[in-house]
Amino acid sequence: MPSRSGHCWLRTCVCAVLVAAAVVGPGCAARPAAPEAPISLAAVPIRYGKGAVEPAAFVISEAEWRSVAALFDPPAPTAAQEREAIAEAVGVLERIAGEQTPAGEDLARNASPYGSVGQMDCIDESTNTDVYLRLLAQEGLLAHHDVERPVRRYRWLIGAHRTAVVRERATGELFAVDSWFRDNGEPAVVLPLAVWRTGRADPPPPASGGRREVRTAARE
Repeated sequence: MPSRSGHCWLRTCVCAVLVAAAVVGPGCAARPAAPEAPISLAAVPIRYGKGAVEPAAFVISEAEWRSVAALFDPPAPTAAQEREAIAEAVGVLERIAGEQTPAGEDLARNASPYGSVGQMDCIDESTNTDVYLRLLAQEGLLAHHDVERPVRRYRWLIGAHRTAVVRERATGELFAVDSWFRDNGEPAVVLPLAVWRTGRADPPPPASGGRREVRTAARE
């Protein structure tokens, strides 16, 4: 029969798990509904506000889409170069979204002041980036990669995080495309998913908390 100390230890562990679940969820451990395909340039779905704001949409003009497509023209000769273009494209699409929605307020990680409507958590970020990746694939811009479902990692009890993912066609290797680490409009962080899962290559938080100036193509 378990001792009283054993019961206490078990009860403490159970409580810790429940508290961790409460802290993590809904947050980065939640499973949002996948946006529907196909994606229209006239109504690109976007999430922000850490789940406190209803999903919205923004418009990508013809001029803006040309600026995105130009990153893939000519097609990248290697998968590694295409991943660089993917990272840049995510930043460009974020800037377009940020000009039309509060998402332009989003800072790296969760750095915006409390109450910032446009700040995103990793669920918002990974959901939006997944939309952008699927839009790139839908428009035939990806020659070396396919888009996979977003995935999570769990470190310790409450260290949940989520990222969008692409798979290199030639090798089958998975890569995280993670925009949460940087301000809105900056290139996404792209890492082998196996490395991303460890957290050892995560970019450090910005030292200054500042935001670089960003520009995008003129709207028609």
